[in-house]
Amino acid sequence: MIPFSVFGSNTTQYYSRCRYVPLTSSDYQREVGIYDGFRYSESAFRSFRQNPGVSRVQTNGDYRLYYVRGDECGR
Repeated sequence: MIPFSVFGSNTTQYYSRCRYVPLTSSDYQREVGIYDGFRYSESAFRSFRQNPGVSRVQTNGDYRLYYVRGDECGR
């Protein structure tokens, strides 16, 4: 789980090691639709996807797997 204060803002600086982060459509619907962005906002999801240190690796329409480069992985 990515801490609320980190998701969409400084994800790549928060982690020292590289990691994979899976996100599903139901994650988005729950956080943005049901919780109205209380924990993770729509803009945080957008910022997460647009971060230059985050790369989408795989998707099937409902599931997306992202690779997050940490500080130890280089830029």
